[in-house]
Amino acid sequence: KYAEIVNLVLADGSQRSGQVLEVMGSKAVVQVFEGTSGIDAKHTKCEFTGDILRMAVSEDMSGRIFNGSGKPIDN
Repeated sequence: KYAEIVNLVLADGSQRSGQVLEVMGSKAVVQVFEGTSGIDAKHTKCEFTGDILRMAVSEDMSGRIFNGSGKPIDN
């Protein structure tokens, strides 16, 4: 479904996540958050989580910088 979170497991065992941008019948267009280098369509497994991107909010986040998937990038 649209905006659903997708977990990808590449052939080497590394993992990435993404989000469904478009659904066309039995196919989906997925935006991969951590880049697409090394992804092989034949050997990459996709798990559709049924969930959308959510992020809890707290006062500790004030002044911090986050990427589009909600991970802190300001170290």
